[in-house]
Amino acid sequence: GHDTINIIVNHWPSKLGGEKRSMPYRNGAAALSRHIADSIMHASKNAKVIIMGDLNDNPNAKSIMETLGTKTNTSGVGEYDLFNPMWQLYRDGIGSYAYRDSWELIDNIIVSGGLVNPTPGTYKYMSVHIFKKGFMMTKTGSYMGYPFRTYAGGSYQGGYSDHLPVYIILQK
Repeated sequence: GHDTINIIVNHWPSKLGGEKRSMPYRNGAAALSRHIADSIMHASKNAKVIIMGDLNDNPNAKSIMETLGTKTNTSGVGEYDLFNPMWQLYRDGIGSYAYRDSWELIDNIIVSGGLVNPTPGTYKYMSVHIFKKGFMMTKTGSYMGYPFRTYAGGSYQGGYSDHLPVYIILQK
């Protein structure tokens, strides 16, 4: 049988100009993502939805926890709920993006109840990971230990990204 996975890819507004001033824009993006996810989940029983991208907010932010309405663990996740596996990583101090010498986890992958408690024989959410290898990190200078950027201050550095890749494991 078919096993459709609906993926909503996001890049929410940055905190440029201050977190407080930019928060309504991220809340708006969260509300729209939730609206799209709800439409899919109500149209199709036990729908599999993934909301992912650079949300420019950590998993404990109001935009993610309240506006998107994410759950922080898999117990009690219902058909119309969203679970954010990044929350526990963030709590453990693990991040995907370094800013002012602290790790942030602004790259989120959020899954619907249909992936947490799937129909038998369909894809199931198993785990979340951050891909971090030595070659991806800056070796020297003031940004040592940060992800090795492609560009910095407009000049080409030859790196990969200022964000580390995040990914989930699904099992059928």
